[in-house]
Amino acid sequence: RQKIKKFWENANFYPGSEYQGMKRLNGIIGMGDPEDEDKYFKKEQELYGLGQVRTKEKYFRLYGIHTETKTVEDHLCTFVGKPMQQKFKPHLRANGMGINFDEFDFEWIDPRPKKKKPEESEDDDE
Repeated sequence: RQKIKKFWENANFYPGSEYQGMKRLNGIIGMGDPEDEDKYFKKEQELYGLGQVRTKEKYFRLYGIHTETKTVEDHLCTFVGKPMQQKFKPHLRANGMGINFDEFDFEWIDPRPKKKKPEESEDDDE
């Protein structure tokens, strides 16, 4: 695996492709700029798109992605692995095709959020 080139190692051969790829991804998941809606590459979007198993909104909520503020909850890595398996495994589909997300509602919320700095009051400037 170490000998296989990563996508960023070929960026100089395809100038601007990372920007166009990000615009495509953001457009597909509904987080793109509205003025770019008709500008991103849409070929094979249905084939390689989001699928029909769950809504993108449910996915975002599940993994702590806030599209309205374009932010994410931190520390998801602490949940991935055994804690996630314990939570999700009881909801495996009988046909073996992944998790039945219609059976339960889960939202990742950072258990250790960063403390915000106290806002300076207007009186401090006087």
